[in-house]
Amino acid sequence: MKKILYLRNNKDMRMITDPYRLKILQIIMKNEKISLTVQEIANKLGDPHGKVYYHVKKLADYGALEIHKTENINGITAKYYKLTFDDIDFGKDPENKSNYDFKVNQAMKMVAQFYNDSRDDYLKSIKRYAENNKGKENEKAKDDCFIYLSNVYLNDEIFPKFKADVIELIKKYSTKGNNDVSHDKKGVFLAVYPEFDD
Repeated sequence: MKKILYLRNNKDMRMITDPYRLKILQIIMKNEKISLTVQEIANKLGDPHGKVYYHVKKLADYGALEIHKTENINGITAKYYKLTFDDIDFGKDPENKSNYDFKVNQAMKMVAQFYNDSRDDYLKSIKRYAENNKGKENEKAKDDCFIYLSNVYLNDEIFPKFKADVIELIKKYSTKGNNDVSHDKKGVFLAVYPEFDD
């Protein structure tokens, strides 16, 4: 069953849309394993354990993260954290105009950070690939990444199934490998949104 994290007030939204906490949530979302320790998150961010722990603890106290398991490593109990939700609901309250505007602003801030981080990763990857293969004709490079733009036509009845199918397809390829065959890691950022003819 799908778990939803409900953000009902400005305090909730500030808690989740804090840029540093969003980075932590992104790392856990994109991770191949189901959970990570604070140290693993700190290593990925390149930041001190204490700083990461502070924000992970805030997210856990809020209910966005939970301890999935513990493990004794060299006499220290390591806690592995995982997300408690599959989706975020900012709530709809168009009657309260000031709060509604704040919610829209916070949702846009969160999407912008995910988009910008994904764009930066993509451009970094292309640059690194070009530097590593300078002067070489490489057939693999042509199929190593792609951008695909399109419109899809969905009504309110079809959209939930489309969304579930896309998520299921991505999850199918979200593990490191099958049958001991090595697979290259690829980043995916997918956005589906209503398009308005202006």
